[in-house]
Order: sequence, then C-alpha cells, then structure tokens
Amino acid sequence: YEETRPQRDPVMMPTAPPFTAFVGNFPYECTQDDVVGLFSGNGCSVSDVRVLRSRDNDCARGYFIEFQDLASLERCLTYDQFDMGGRSLRINVAEGRNDRR
Repeated sequence: YEETRPQRDPVMMPTAPPFTAFVGNFPYECTQDDVVGLFSGNGCSVSDVRVLRSRDNDCARGYFIEFQDLASLERCLTYDQFDMGGRSLRINVAEGRNDRR
C-alpha cells in the first residue's frame, strides 16, 4: 500500500512567536507526558501542548507543540522520522490558524 497524497507546499519557518510544530504518528500508547518528555528531555523549551483527537475513537491523532523559542522548534524538527515504539514520527512546522469567523 502506498499512500498518494498531494504534495503540500512547505510551511515557512516563523520569525516570531508562536513557534509551533505538528507532531504525528506517535505510538497509540504514548501519553502527553511522553510527547513533552521527548522534546524537553532533549533541550527543547516546550511552552504549550494541544492534542488533536480523532472524532471516531477519541484517540490522539497528533500534537501541536508550541516552543518558547525558534531554536527549540528547529531542534524539534530534527526528530522528523525518529523511530519511537516502532513508528516513525512525522514532524512539520504547524500552519497558522485560519480566522474562523
């Protein structure tokens, strides 16, 4: 099985806060503490974590992790494809929120 998603343009690295990454493909048994621990234990200054949950089963689908500085975001991005529990993490700069009015 080969997934065929259209290629998206890369999101530009932010020059001002928020410095946020989207991290997906964590093992299902991972907790939010595991997610924060991976990055904070490796020199990243995490300031906030938001969980994206599946509508179907309330399992975590991914995490929006906000960092205190650009250096922490850049360090986080080096973990893209990092093997955790037999799964390769997917890490990208998060897109800004759309105005939902």
